[in-house]
Amino acid sequence: MTLYRVELPEDVAAALERVALSRGSTPEALLRAAASALVQADPAAERAALETMLAEAEAEIDAGRAVPHAEVMEELRGWAAGLRQR
Repeated sequence: MTLYRVELPEDVAAALERVALSRGSTPEALLRAAASALVQADPAAERAALETMLAEAEAEIDAGRAVPHAEVMEELRGWAAGLRQR
């Protein structure tokens, strides 16, 4: 892990201590969680994750491990028609 030194105003530090205590945690753990959430909410990181998922999906399609939309819809329509007949 990398160590950062952060100076907080006294009122913020006191509030952080109270919140940590009420959650059965530590101020350090809360700050780690907050930093992690902030980084994960980064639009650039979200876009990179989306691009990775899309590339993986395209590779699955190229490898023939996908079902065309028309086939899925045909199967669903048949399933729905069977339900209506009950």
